[in-house]
Amino acid sequence: MRGFLMMDDVATTLIGVGVGSFAVAGWRSGRLPRWLGVHGVVAAALVVLMPLRYVAPAFALAYPGAPLLVLWFVALGATLLWRGRAVEAPAAGARPGLEASRSPA
Repeated sequence: MRGFLMMDDVATTLIGVGVGSFAVAGWRSGRLPRWLGVHGVVAAALVVLMPLRYVAPAFALAYPGAPLLVLWFVALGATLLWRGRAVEAPAAGARPGLEASRSPA
């Protein structure tokens, strides 16, 4: 059972690293609001620190990282949906993405 819990912590840590990377990239590129980038970085840092509770019990204070990560995913989804509606729809009959793949004649 202990091995399962350890692999669960490894998976959670990897999710934290991925979320942190995505939050920093979105924040630096300006594609995500600043508050969402900061929230993602803080949640990811707490999640990455959680497995250290086996070494030093003080790291058990990082437990709020998991719910913060869930809230970040919800906020990210809402933000992307909201911003996606604001993007202008392509013209009728246009097929986005094909223009770049065509070579000039």
